[in-house]
Amino acid sequence: MLSIKKKYLLLIISILHTGYIYLIHNYIKSFKRHSFSLNPNTLEIKEDYFYFLQITDTHFSRKFTEKQDKNFLNFLEEISNLNYKFVIHTGDIFDSQDKFIGVNKEDYLKYSELIKNKRFFNIRGNHDIFKSDKIINKEIQDILYNKERRNRSLLVKLKNKNILIRLLDGTPLNGTPKFYNFFGVLDDNYGIIQCDLSINMCHYPINVLKSHHPSFYNCHAWFSGHFHTFFKYGDINKKSDKLESVLKDFYSNSVYRIIGVYKNNLFFNDVHLKKPKVLILNPIDKNLGVENEKEDILKFLVFDFEKFVIKIDDKIYTNFTKEKECFSMKLPEKFSKIKVEAVNQFGTSFHEIDVKNGTELRPLPLNIPFFYLPFLLCGGYFLLHLAIFVYFKKIFYIFCLRFFYNLFLPTLVMKAHNLNYSFFTSTKAGLNNSFDIFYFHLIFCGGYDFILLISFFTKWYIIYLLFHLGIFLFFYKYYGLHFRPLEDFTFIFLICYFLYKKRVKSQIK
Repeated sequence: MLSIKKKYLLLIISILHTGYIYLIHNYIKSFKRHSFSLNPNTLEIKEDYFYFLQITDTHFSRKFTEKQDKNFLNFLEEISNLNYKFVIHTGDIFDSQDKFIGVNKEDYLKYSELIKNKRFFNIRGNHDIFKSDKIINKEIQDILYNKERRNRSLLVKLKNKNILIRLLDGTPLNGTPKFYNFFGVLDDNYGIIQCDLSINMCHYPINVLKSHHPSFYNCHAWFSGHFHTFFKYGDINKKSDKLESVLKDFYSNSVYRIIGVYKNNLFFNDVHLKKPKVLILNPIDKNLGVENEKEDILKFLVFDFEKFVIKIDDKIYTNFTKEKECFSMKLPEKFSKIKVEAVNQFGTSFHEIDVKNGTELRPLPLNIPFFYLPFLLCGGYFLLHLAIFVYFKKIFYIFCLRFFYNLFLPTLVMKAHNLNYSFFTSTKAGLNNSFDIFYFHLIFCGGYDFILLISFFTKWYIIYLLFHLGIFLFFYKYYGLHFRPLEDFTFIFLICYFLYKKRVKSQIK
């Protein structure tokens, strides 16, 4: 049985341990960027509307089938028939998580050649920088951004309105070996550009983006990717006058987004490859747009269709007119729902709006406070430590072994992150500049100690070391045999020692 002094000592160690995790929460290094461009590219449009396209998370890689490449070529062919002003790819163009390749500069050169003359603007995503360093990242940025600034602006002059579109690169400067950089960082002071409607395009949704300059929140709409959602419209959130929506990934859904601006109002609809494309420009859904002006005329766009039908409150209307590619019709005095449905040989598509009640929002992932979860995780981890204290009894040396290994030897998880030793990092997080490392390592550490707790109940103390061995082999499988005598020999010695001790005990019996 442990003495009172030893229990107090271990309790203090646990408090320090948990406090260290709390400090990691505030240890987020900023990534210094160039100043945001205050001289945006300007595009003047004579019509009273325009539309552009968003595509995201194509994840070209050996990991996936050739279907992605074929679908993207079909996408390029399909949009050649549309009168879009430009296309914005919001990141994860390639999946450089590929075990054997990492970031491949040649792939980006081929991609750039494919989209040449297609009016593309690219934004990097977290999967675009795995296994990369500053030099490779700089080369890829030059390719994707045509040697322009990484954070850029487009100013569209629509009649007497100014529409500002910001292209935000929140991806860290340095890549990591695997899947750690789930969070983005923005550290630019964006300045002020006078506009009537502002749209931010970024790979990361707002709740997984860290910034020391809150000016980037000042927009009417935020469009992103990253979450790979499977809802009808992706994830949609709306607070006051700000609309936020996540587009589904292209690589598994073959979906892209049409974003339209009519006069000073914003609309969007997600469409599937090969199927008809429908976008209602006016009126506006209460939840799926930004309304600044009202008009009593239905305006909509339809592409790649064999036939379409207009339904207003389930009543079919046919008295529409067409000017160039835009259809229009006088609206009835009272109505709530409008649906334009189109059909071709590949299927049916529609755009439906509700001007009174609004289409149902699906904001759950966008409402998760990712940057505040450490408080909950730290509290749970501290309770786990207390539970371990209760079951110490005669196996005090195993817990001491755990602290010795974590405090004074480099951890396997940290090694997997940057292939460097880390000192005094019992949380397995270390002082690093990627916030999501904290989450992964803390959850990992919790599972690690949970196995230890189970071993107290079962009295199979060797299970703890076997679990450690499994992790050891897992990371060596994926990151190669990096010969580290201090860590490796120490661990092998411990395993051999306990197996030998167990054998001696069995022979004595």
